[in-house]
Amino acid sequence: MKISASIYSDNSRPLKAVIADLEAHQVDLLHIDCNDNLSVFDDIKQIREWCTLPLDLHIITPDPAKFYPYLLENPVEYLTFQVEDLKGALEIPQEIQGKKGLALITPTPISAFEAYEHFDFILIMATVPGQSGGVFDRLNFDKIRSFRKRYPNKSILTKRSIGSAFKVADFMTPLHETPKFSIENLDLRNVLQTVEEGQMGVAMAVDIHNAFIGLVSSADIRKALLNQLKNGLDLNALDAKSLINTQPICIREDASVIELLQLIKNSPFAVLYLPVVDAAKQLKGIVQFSNLIKAEI
Repeated sequence: MKISASIYSDNSRPLKAVIADLEAHQVDLLHIDCNDNLSVFDDIKQIREWCTLPLDLHIITPDPAKFYPYLLENPVEYLTFQVEDLKGALEIPQEIQGKKGLALITPTPISAFEAYEHFDFILIMATVPGQSGGVFDRLNFDKIRSFRKRYPNKSILTKRSIGSAFKVADFMTPLHETPKFSIENLDLRNVLQTVEEGQMGVAMAVDIHNAFIGLVSSADIRKALLNQLKNGLDLNALDAKSLINTQPICIREDASVIELLQLIKNSPFAVLYLPVVDAAKQLKGIVQFSNLIKAEI
């Protein structure tokens, strides 16, 4: 995850002082919002003299073509256009350098990216483009997951403020996307197939009412197979119930992000995923460690 800091978020100081402060705090990128104003390139020229940090330029305009000559003269490392403001097709000349991205707000579906699949990334906005102080809409967590499934090789950026007010239920993988199997009429092949098809390395065990029973991970399967071989037993005799870990670490759906991170920190072993349950221990979903390192919270 990289930190892209907005250079216009502090209007009380000269731009040069803001840039120096951001550089001293070791941000990764300088985010530059441009609301249909070509004078932004005057600032870009100045910034290039002051520091060597990569520039992340977000342009909001109905007429992107008028920016192309300036971008050719003043290339940036990351270039994004806001899709809702475009009046026609966005055709960026190949000569313009840097990674290309498409920005969209919460109501805009990710299908808007279909016409720009040759771009490098998508930028999901928190609120109204060009305005600061907005709150990240929790609906974007679903949008992030959907985009990642559809375009696994594309990068996702989010412009937002992250706080401890988020609950686990806001960003977990929901129940209908969670690999799970019923302990009723338990079948070894079904358990293994659920883990395989779920592509998370784990599957949740529930009863017919979705009450959480435990989980079966790839590690549990490996250990069970090794024990069978160690005891000289036939692998075909392996009982599916013996695979289930009935005492895994869980997280409540109403736990905060801070509580989640504290639980992971205090765990005696590496945590790759956590079952999410409610107060009645009904399974509600799953949190994967990738949710954290891929900046979904």
